[in-house]
Amino acid sequence: MPQSVAQGDDRGHDQAFRHRGRDSGKGAGRGAEVGRSAGGDGRERSASTGRPARVHRRRDRKGAVRLSSLFRRIGSTGAEISLPTGKVETKFGQARLRGLPDRARSRKTKRERGGFHRAASLFLRNAVRRVFEKKIFMKKINPKKLFSSEILNFPVKIKRPGKVRYVNLDNAATTPPFFTVEKEIKKYLESYGSVHRGAGIKSKISTDVYENTREIIKNFVNAPKDAYVMFSGNTTGAMNMAAYFFSFLPGKVAVSEIEHSSSYLPWVKAEGEKELGNERVCEKKMEAVNDRIQKSGLKNVVKYSLSDDFEFDLNDIENIFKKNKIKAFVLTASSNVTGYCPPIKKIGKLVHKYGAYFIVDACQFIQHHKIDMKKDGIDFLAASGHKFYAPYGGGFLIGPKKFLDKFLPYQIGGGNLPYIAESGEFIRYKNQLAHDPGTPNALGAVSMAIALEKLQKLGLKNVEAHEKRLARKAFDYLKKNKRVKLYVSEKHLNTVLPFNIIGMEPKKVAEILNEKYGIGVRAGSFCSYSLVKKLLGIKNEKQIILAVKREDVSKIPGFVRASISLCNNDEDIARFIAAVGEITREEIQRFSN
Repeated sequence: MPQSVAQGDDRGHDQAFRHRGRDSGKGAGRGAEVGRSAGGDGRERSASTGRPARVHRRRDRKGAVRLSSLFRRIGSTGAEISLPTGKVETKFGQARLRGLPDRARSRKTKRERGGFHRAASLFLRNAVRRVFEKKIFMKKINPKKLFSSEILNFPVKIKRPGKVRYVNLDNAATTPPFFTVEKEIKKYLESYGSVHRGAGIKSKISTDVYENTREIIKNFVNAPKDAYVMFSGNTTGAMNMAAYFFSFLPGKVAVSEIEHSSSYLPWVKAEGEKELGNERVCEKKMEAVNDRIQKSGLKNVVKYSLSDDFEFDLNDIENIFKKNKIKAFVLTASSNVTGYCPPIKKIGKLVHKYGAYFIVDACQFIQHHKIDMKKDGIDFLAASGHKFYAPYGGGFLIGPKKFLDKFLPYQIGGGNLPYIAESGEFIRYKNQLAHDPGTPNALGAVSMAIALEKLQKLGLKNVEAHEKRLARKAFDYLKKNKRVKLYVSEKHLNTVLPFNIIGMEPKKVAEILNEKYGIGVRAGSFCSYSLVKKLLGIKNEKQIILAVKREDVSKIPGFVRASISLCNNDEDIARFIAAVGEITREEIQRFSN
């Protein structure tokens, strides 16, 4: 095996070229490979066969210049990249050089051979630099290979004559299931049996597959080995579960102003309920009790805000810890409104510095980016399957065994307790199963595991590259359109594009995109009211509150959100751009008339 060239040292290149025969296990040392001669046509010929040498061809593994240590992190894409004077080929995490300039092939003298080595070294360095800068080693994503044709080619009627293929740009709300999820779930249904309960073979198979899903989920996010994976219906259920546990502990909960309602309201409710203590009331007084729960809960939930740049300031966060006894710090890994991804690891270190637990809502993150519970210092992690290409009804909360074993389960009943005494005392075990009551949603758990395995196979770097390339196309157009107001900066550009068309209600824009163009987006506040008001510059909400209390929701502020995922392609973005362009042109004509 030739020596790897990873430190930018010419010696590595020299050895790779001079000692090809020695390391291959064939030939007699250096002379076996260097012994080549030039024919009358000026082409290199093998000393043993007299045939033109093919030093740089793919099948000549001995003659390849390998950069295995340098390219190990890029992945085994098997890509071939065309360059001005040659090609770099990658295969199984290695790189090769072929098609060097003619001057690099001369071997007449030692001096010229030295020049060849230097030319090869310089060529490789420049090629590798361009590869890294352009990220052209990324595996190309093809939606047709990931989703069923029925999903990708779903026909919808529009106001214009005929039908069109539906374009889904509402992926931040729900993603379509992978084709492999559909296929594998059908297989699982063939052995469908009672989980954790039956003695039959189908029950055993179903139980084994179900329990294995926990390990797949933990591996995907690099959770600690002894962490528990507790299943829920969605992220909302997961956050309510976490809020229940922490409501028994003293201290306050810190929640950001970019949180989705599902990462905010459960804490308010759980903390408020604890403030009631042993008090019991009749039904007639429940309305007053509900108000008390909200007010008491809000006192125990501290909001931390964004800076003027719509980012978190670590100094501001630290001041919250200095002023309050924080027991749990909640952070969304990616905003469902702007796509902003805060520095998870830095914030995690700060949280642990003050002895609090770090709880991360990864609902909008794990389908796009790599997350690492160990490295990022995450104690609890929540997510929903329907956001990462599994069907509805599956979610999870991952948390530490040492913490969770101290509590009674969030929900209790059959299945998670081994025995109930005649006196009514129930005996419980301190294990993961104690937090898994009733017959579980095994299909939800299995579908999530299959989807995560598919994402792992695709490579999240490749996923990110595909989605950001499409998002960039849409962003560049919206930014240029003078009739469009964008609410995301280039710095925070991710997979969501919040915007408004000047002079039009966001819901009207969404309706037109759907009815006239067959494009699905979302309009509203996206359950992130504080952030939406801040982005729109709304400081006085009195009129909004009065209108909502009158059951008039038209005053609730919002904008249009287009969100991109693996199911999208260039044609989808082109149709979206054309549709927005036509809507804005028609709006200009309407005003001019």
